[in-house]
Amino acid sequence: MPLPPVRNRVDISKQLEDAKQKVAKKKAPAPPRKPDPNDIFTDKDLKDEGGKPKEEVKYKRDVSAMPDYYKAWDNFDVDKALDSEDEEEKNKASKITYKEPEPVRSQADMMRLTSGAKPNTKIVIKGGTQALNADAEHLKSQGNSYFQSLDYVNAAESYTRCLTRLALDDTDTPATRDMQKIVLSNRAQSYLKLKRYQEAETDADEALAIDAEHVKSLQRRGTARYYIGRLRGAAKDFEKAQKLQFT
Repeated sequence: MPLPPVRNRVDISKQLEDAKQKVAKKKAPAPPRKPDPNDIFTDKDLKDEGGKPKEEVKYKRDVSAMPDYYKAWDNFDVDKALDSEDEEEKNKASKITYKEPEPVRSQADMMRLTSGAKPNTKIVIKGGTQALNADAEHLKSQGNSYFQSLDYVNAAESYTRCLTRLALDDTDTPATRDMQKIVLSNRAQSYLKLKRYQEAETDADEALAIDAEHVKSLQRRGTARYYIGRLRGAAKDFEKAQKLQFT
């Protein structure tokens, strides 16, 4: 009795034939590369002196037996190599030219070189003080801007940098002292906003050491003393500030 026909039979012979053709194409050797006139490399550049492709050229270590390779290292003369390096260093050193040291000069000779200036003479560079004061003024203005923007941390830092800059000025002029007083008082106010009352009192003290009748510094020191708990000192500062302000 014959078998019934298979239902839903799918013919895959075409797919098999396509797959065989793809496999055959992959196994086929690649066609020779056509020279490109715009290519900076040529076939000659891709081959070694024997005409073999460069990727097929083996390194010397690959074609030598491993025992012979390591044996060559065993025969390497380290002392001889070091002596050779020492000889090279000597040759380099021999080419360096040395200058004779200058003779020691007498005090009279040194005086002539300095236009007759005596030892330990303070030399004032023109424009140096002006440059320092300009930088300090800029930092003070920067601190004021931060304070107006309610950025009290950066305001205090700018005032600190300003005071550091002013400390480099050794002239100790009235203008320098006046700026120090104002910046110290401003930093004290920044510390009050940050609730750093002890530091605020210290800055106000230093400002009043420059000018004992600076009203703002008295008010700020009084405020710092109030929060610290020194009520009598605070009252004295407020009373003095009030008298100076209305007299």
